[in-house]
Parts: sequence; C-alpha cells; structure tokens
Amino acid sequence: MSKGSKKAIDLLNDPVHISFYQMALYPNNDDLLLPYRIFFQLLNREEISTIKDNKEFWITCCKFFASSPDNKIGI
Repeated sequence: MSKGSKKAIDLLNDPVHISFYQMALYPNNDDLLLPYRIFFQLLNREEISTIKDNKEFWITCCKFFASSPDNKIGI
C-alpha cells in the first residue's frame, strides 16, 4: 500500500471524519464526497464508487464503515 493510501486511511479514521460520516444528515456536496469516491476506487469497490445518487452513495459508505471492526478502515 502506498504512503498516499495509508495517509488517506489515517485521514478517514480521524475522529473528526468518523463523527462526520455518522451524522444523520448526508453531505449533498460533490466536493465533500469526492475523497470517499476516490477511496472506494482505490479499494476497487466500483459498485460503491460509481453510485450516482449522493444520498444512496452516502448510505452505502456509512454501511461500509459501520461494518468495519471498531468503525475503522484499513489494515
């Protein structure tokens, strides 16, 4: 895994981001969702990264993160 990928995982595991994706409201701004789309592309999870509807994409992201041990991602 590249240093950039590890840094992205560290950023997504940051408590600020964890509370962010656990919010009841979903971000409706493409710029806010872009890092998550890139992350899922790096994971080769095209079934998630290519979801067009922002709300559906966000719900899928939250389900993915919630299913991870300790609500964290990475190795």
